[in-house]
Amino acid sequence: MSWISDRLPRARLRLLNALKPMTELIGNIHMPFSIKEITGEEALAAQALMTPGMTFVVRTDGQLDNIAIPGFWAHAATVTDSDHIVEATGIGVHASNIFDFLLRRDYAVLLKPKFATPDQMKVAAQYVVDQIGAKYDYDFLAVQDTEAEIAAGGAVSQRAFYCSKLPWAAYRKACGPNVPFTTRLTLGVQTVVPTDYVLAVDKWEVVWASSGAKPHLPSPKG
Repeated sequence: MSWISDRLPRARLRLLNALKPMTELIGNIHMPFSIKEITGEEALAAQALMTPGMTFVVRTDGQLDNIAIPGFWAHAATVTDSDHIVEATGIGVHASNIFDFLLRRDYAVLLKPKFATPDQMKVAAQYVVDQIGAKYDYDFLAVQDTEAEIAAGGAVSQRAFYCSKLPWAAYRKACGPNVPFTTRLTLGVQTVVPTDYVLAVDKWEVVWASSGAKPHLPSPKG
């Protein structure tokens, strides 16, 4: 019966892909008239600490897709310079101004990888820039599938990333396939979700956190 267990995860993902129009709609549903918790002063404080390769993990209250994402945190993005991040959303991989990005959020944490050198962080930042124009990965495919597409010389538009897969793939590129920040089994496949970044206190250092985010951070391991 092993062939059944091998096919179930892929069948589950194909079902998610078949529901793509509904998934896109859900991702854009949020509570109207809500006031976002992150202030301009907090965004300025975060910007002052940003260096290329750092990762933001955020949550926006009232978004319907929060229900489907394991854990408290719901989105991840990679810093590329002092003013911008690159993120994968329903419209694909694109760059955003840091203030446009943060001032739409309620909770945010800025993380620095403990396992990467400054030069490797720059490689990771360049990797996400190079993926601008790729589509969103509604299939939640293994990062190795995307790596194979890149190795085969496929166009950027043929690649696919979900939000937390993009920075993870960037550090596989920067640090090699044995990067210590690893995936876990979610919905029958190996994935990385935004909360994984925050919980991996031995892999990621908290550089900055918004005031509302601090109660949701784990205690550092002794």
